Amino acid sequence: MSTYGWILMGTVLFPVLFSFEKRVAYYRRWVPAIGAAVIVALPFLAWDALAAFHGDWWFAPEHTLGLSWLDLPLEEYLFFIAVPFSCTFVHAVIQRSVAARVRERR
Repeated sequence: MSTYGWILMGTVLFPVLFSFEKRVAYYRRWVPAIGAAVIVALPFLAWDALAAFHGDWWFAPEHTLGLSWLDLPLEEYLFFIAVPFSCTFVHAVIQRSVAARVRERR
């Protein structure tokens, strides 16, 4: 696995594992969360591809799998799914935690 792949794996490991914790049950929101991430990722991927095409930045081949499309490695596409997925998981956990504390104080 590539360096970038390991970083992505680390990004989603705990959200995926803890998605099945009964108080959060985030696994029920996987489809909408990933769908929303894909919709939001499209303009960012276009911008990212344009910047890579113009040479504003690049991706070191020794840190990626070597599979690319439009000058973007596979890992860059996965980044735009993995990071929003993990962020919305953290948001869901914080929401549940705050809601539980509010209920305790009543």
